[in-house]
Amino acid sequence: MAQEDDSYELEVGPSQYIALEYPGYIRNVQKAIHTLGGEEGLAAAGDADGGFIKLSFRPDEPLAHPIYGERQPYSALLLRISRPRGQPAQDPKLQIVGTVSSAVCFHGLADFQYLPIGSTHTTRDYSNSPLANLPEKAEPSGAAEPLLCVPPLFSKNDVPFDYAYKQHHHKSR
Repeated sequence: MAQEDDSYELEVGPSQYIALEYPGYIRNVQKAIHTLGGEEGLAAAGDADGGFIKLSFRPDEPLAHPIYGERQPYSALLLRISRPRGQPAQDPKLQIVGTVSSAVCFHGLADFQYLPIGSTHTTRDYSNSPLANLPEKAEPSGAAEPLLCVPPLFSKNDVPFDYAYKQHHHKSR
């Protein structure tokens, strides 16, 4: 480091990183990686230029609606700040690990989420049903099966926008 007139010159290593702005609190890193498609999903997002990454808050649920993150140019430094445990009075050590050249940002809103009816909710009251509609006659398996409908999307846009609503004033005659 060379100091002249309150300015510093630092040498930054050649390592480049991609930042990811996760839209939630991460308590378990492995679960967070699983919601992003696992290590394969993260690797694919790192390889593609300007690509999208899919985040599903419930990745094991096929009916869950994902949100998409877009990779954008970014300019930042990645710092490692460390301090020995049990010594809060000691100054922290700062180390520049590398540069951040792009970031994945999730600007979209999550749509309403649906859960399919589980096996505990499959019992229905068929006492008033016609004989042809009983599960023994209507269902191919001969037993009551859950009704699995594909959930609708509430919004075709996942990024909020301004409607610019204006009240129309009618002229009085």
